[in-house]
Amino acid sequence: MGKLIKPVQANQTLGSSLPHKNVQVEPSILSKDTQITGINKMSSTEKKASVFSNIPAEEDLKETSEAQFTEEIKELAESLNSVIEIYEYVRNNINFEAYYGSRKGAVGTLDQMAGNDIDQASLLISLLRYKGIPARYVRGTIEIPVEKVMGWTGGETPQDAVRILASLGIPTVSVVSGGKISHVRTEHVWVEAYVPYQYYRGAGPMKGQKIWVPLDPSFKQHEKIEGLDLSSIIDIDTEASIEGFKDGIIVSDTMLSVSRVNVQSVSEKIENVDAKIEEFINQKGLEKIKSEELIGGKRIIPQDLDMLPLSLPYKVDAVYEKTSVVPKELRENRNLKLGKISDIPYQQLLDVYYKYFRKATLQEANKIISNEMRELSIFPYYSFDLTTLYGSVDGQKLGVKHPTIKARHSKKYFGKGRGMVSYGMLVNHNYVIGDTIGANEHESYFVFDIHYNNITDIVPDAITGDMHSINKANFAILHWFKVYFRPRFTNLETQLKHLYCGDEPENYHDYYIKPVGQTQIDKKLIVEEWPKIKQIILTLANKEITQNKIIKKLCTYKQTRTLKAIFEFDKLIRSIYTLKYLMDPKLQQDVHRSQNRIESFHQLRAAIASVNGKKQLSGKTDIEIDISNQCGRLIANIIVYYNSALLSLILEKYKSCNNTKAIEKLKRVSPVAWQHIHLLGHYAFCSNKCPIDLEEIISVLQIK
Repeated sequence: MGKLIKPVQANQTLGSSLPHKNVQVEPSILSKDTQITGINKMSSTEKKASVFSNIPAEEDLKETSEAQFTEEIKELAESLNSVIEIYEYVRNNINFEAYYGSRKGAVGTLDQMAGNDIDQASLLISLLRYKGIPARYVRGTIEIPVEKVMGWTGGETPQDAVRILASLGIPTVSVVSGGKISHVRTEHVWVEAYVPYQYYRGAGPMKGQKIWVPLDPSFKQHEKIEGLDLSSIIDIDTEASIEGFKDGIIVSDTMLSVSRVNVQSVSEKIENVDAKIEEFINQKGLEKIKSEELIGGKRIIPQDLDMLPLSLPYKVDAVYEKTSVVPKELRENRNLKLGKISDIPYQQLLDVYYKYFRKATLQEANKIISNEMRELSIFPYYSFDLTTLYGSVDGQKLGVKHPTIKARHSKKYFGKGRGMVSYGMLVNHNYVIGDTIGANEHESYFVFDIHYNNITDIVPDAITGDMHSINKANFAILHWFKVYFRPRFTNLETQLKHLYCGDEPENYHDYYIKPVGQTQIDKKLIVEEWPKIKQIILTLANKEITQNKIIKKLCTYKQTRTLKAIFEFDKLIRSIYTLKYLMDPKLQQDVHRSQNRIESFHQLRAAIASVNGKKQLSGKTDIEIDISNQCGRLIANIIVYYNSALLSLILEKYKSCNNTKAIEKLKRVSPVAWQHIHLLGHYAFCSNKCPIDLEEIISVLQIK
């Protein structure tokens, strides 16, 4: 049993001997009386703390890939006047997240204000080194009272606290005394800073004899926050409000859609709630209130020091590594090599990647998932219009690490880095098609391309988009291919400037909404150029050239009679849609809901892309980045399918007992959710166990 926490050999990490990286495995248990001979009697190849050099190395002041000196790091360091202030900033402001290995580095940790022990150590080290203070990483095994572990991780019980560490890949064992978990032993990384012992250890001038002082900014306690009682603040009669929402609403016979919703009334009630909360905050002087204080959560219990501590707030069982950089095996895990968190060796996974991972194969995999989701019983209930299936297009900005042809600089979206856009179409929560485009490209050039290259069986009748989806030709081109183009207008007044008429403008003098100026659509030109327009339509249909290239030329090249005729036809279709949009609140609502869905899906994609610490796609070439994008899309679609499969089973149970009210509520449940999905857990591809039994999961629910 002592071998479980034996310090690392030259070619072995503690992580390879402690039980971890498998959410189905309970942490190992040691008796409090167990003799840990592996620590007491170390071999000659293992280093004791006393063996490590007390003289700082040149590398202890250098910038590294994990401890960078970015402008943000420099600015923060300049604002902090002493070692104590630097330590307290990281200790009191950066939230602890449990995961194994370095994934964010100093930059990502500061950006997200959260990180694990290694990444918080990197942030502290980068700040110290920039101020000229030598600092290094220390890796070892520590023992913590279980109560402190609960306050550290947020676990409600000792078992929960241990599982949080063990299931997230952190080497962990429980120490039992008297039949209860009393302590937890775990692998951990902290910092040593070379500071003067005199002058109050880091509080005064950097003079005098210096020593290595251990600092752990990641180990901190939290307190629970209940939040404000919003119901008493808002003071709204819920039942009366619901009845007010129902006034005038027409529900279809199948109860799958409603019409004549008083959008203005709903908006006014929402604005009333917002106003009351804002008024309460202003009255109480709570303008700087944090979200967890408003709705509840937890916060760090701050620590105010007069001088740096000479010891750590827990027992150190073993120290077996002190380095100027993050150890290689932990640094590699920052890229989340799947071989470290799955039951397939890394080399075998790499072989599969090179042999089978192609953009085409991943698109086919996504197609299979999409078509399967279409067959689920819940799928039709996601539609908010029985006669029209909506699809939404939008782009998501994602960073890239390496320069490629598509990668572009954008200070607004990528800071000093590069990135590109993942552009795609979502239909009933299913991402049916997606591709990468340059951040310098106008998204409107790809709307038709995305629609027409959709290879799934899910084909939308209408496509929504934001204002970036509009150009001079999209209304016309999508109309020719029998697709409604319904963008979401952000400013209705502005859209009145794009209303054109087919007859003489003076005929509309008595109309409340008039066409802009004296502009009349040139119907004669459209008729005359129609033969040439049909050739362009045929070229698009046959995919003889990339569609976005044709549309880009149509919108940017010098106008010919044919191009002008296309633009005139576009004015006609756009004017008709604008008038419908102005007069039909139901149409506005459907367009808004459709676009909100893809924005919600982007949050899921961002969570997947951020697993490595930054919201970015991996790869050194455009081809590799395309593969990374398709992989992210596949994972997201699998999560949505899994959630939809569960909702379908619940739907069938509600149908069996004819619970129409529950079915109506179920329609409003989005399958785009991932809080219950453990993206950093253990991936079992070769397990001989039975697959997940969805029926068994649903059986525990009390469905009436």
